[in-house]
Amino acid sequence: MTHAPRDEAPGAATPVTSPVADDSVVTDGRRAVLPVRGRRDVPVSVLDVGQRSLIKQRRGRYVAGSRAHPDRMAPDLARDLILDYTAPGGLVFDPFAGTGTSLVEAAYLGRRSTGIEIERDWVSIARDNLRRARLLGAAGAPRIVHGDATRPSAALAARLAGSVDLVLAAPPRTRSIPLDTSRRASAPGQSRLVEYRLLVDWNIGMFAVLNQCRLLLRPDGLIVLVTRPWWRDGRLHDLTGPILHTATRAGLHLADHRIATDALPRSKRPTTPAATARSPRTCDLANHRFSAVRHSDVLVLSTQTPGGGLDHAAR
Repeated sequence: MTHAPRDEAPGAATPVTSPVADDSVVTDGRRAVLPVRGRRDVPVSVLDVGQRSLIKQRRGRYVAGSRAHPDRMAPDLARDLILDYTAPGGLVFDPFAGTGTSLVEAAYLGRRSTGIEIERDWVSIARDNLRRARLLGAAGAPRIVHGDATRPSAALAARLAGSVDLVLAAPPRTRSIPLDTSRRASAPGQSRLVEYRLLVDWNIGMFAVLNQCRLLLRPDGLIVLVTRPWWRDGRLHDLTGPILHTATRAGLHLADHRIATDALPRSKRPTTPAATARSPRTCDLANHRFSAVRHSDVLVLSTQTPGGGLDHAAR
């Protein structure tokens, strides 16, 4: 599968700038309130990333086909989180790299980044996006590998162990997670790679991914997961609760919970036409009300216990 490096929309990318401030650490007695590096004096609980459409956010930076990924992260949101939780030259890791949004934004911000993606088609698009970032002068060093995040290769695990500043990912909104059980054909005269997939329960797969990510973190490293509720079978499903439960089982602690707004209301009854078109059950036709999901949950996880004195200034 080949993808020509075409723009998704014409025009040049619009730079995103942020105010600069010193780091600070605040503790509310129950959970650690993390400092933000070089951004704001006090962390904000709501991230407004709805000022620009996704098309404008990707314009000039991403090749055609990047928008097709079902669990893609908004580039402005990835950029804000990388700025908040890493310093220049820091290492970002994405176990669900997809089309490489977090890796691309890390590269533009001068961070190193590595991602794993199990689907070869998405890896191909991600490599085109990373290639474009390099051509446009991105200072970071991004890398994506085809593999299984539940059990990364021994070489990759050894290279990243204890060195990752930020794990940034958007977990899949599915009932199961695929495992890569590829192996070399053992028949005489055959050397090709035999590929097949094994689907495991989401909780089992996500536990394995978080457990692997925990081993890659620096002592003061963070795992930031972006998720959003979604409609299925006429019901609103929330992934935040299952993620927190699984993260606790994996030895992680909730350090912060932030909200990212996807759009600003333009009327008393804001609607998302694309969302309501895909999910007609979200419409209350009798009262002419629409219930469209307009935010993402941002879960900040740490290996440190609450009140453990997280010190990001040493980074």
